[in-house]
Amino acid sequence: MDSIENNSSVTDTVIVTSDKVNVTDRDIVEVIQKWLTDTVLLEFDVLPDLPIEIVILGSMKRLLIICPNHAISKYIKEMEPKPDNLPLNIGYSLVDGRATAAPKKYLELPPHETLFLVSPPASPPPEFDYSKCEGPPSSLTHPSHDEKQQHTTLREETLKEPGTYTLIDSKSGRITVDTCAQADRPVHMTLEQVRTAFPPKSMFDDED
Repeated sequence: MDSIENNSSVTDTVIVTSDKVNVTDRDIVEVIQKWLTDTVLLEFDVLPDLPIEIVILGSMKRLLIICPNHAISKYIKEMEPKPDNLPLNIGYSLVDGRATAAPKKYLELPPHETLFLVSPPASPPPEFDYSKCEGPPSSLTHPSHDEKQQHTTLREETLKEPGTYTLIDSKSGRITVDTCAQADRPVHMTLEQVRTAFPPKSMFDDED
């Protein structure tokens, strides 16, 4: 890619230079990055598969801003005011930075660092279909209210008979219940009959 500025023919790449500041300094790059983020990325839909590239050429003290298309590069070049009113010179490169079909007639870029900018995702995403509505729950996996009521009534009638019954039987485990002949009457149990683990006693607990 040629680094000579060309103001007559629009390409997808703009070159940023300055006679008064070093545009490759980290602070200047961050200002330009924020400038593009707050303007271009909100004005255009820049997708991840074709981002804006900021190529930092430290040895040449210039930046290359490679855009997805000519509309964005033209917008950047003509945009006013410049970020923080920096004394920047912005011009077009001689050829498109993304051109791959044309024969190589220019030198390769020297060692450089590249930043990628994309627009923030839309909410909801552009492909979201507003015409689709969520359907009702499937009757195959969720029993109806009548089925639940019938199952509950049947279980209550069954548990009145003494015996062992399975409440839940699944791959995770099984829950059973033992009933007695007087299941329909109140049952009074003493503390000793309750099979529940008690917390360990402390030496500071009061004795009954």
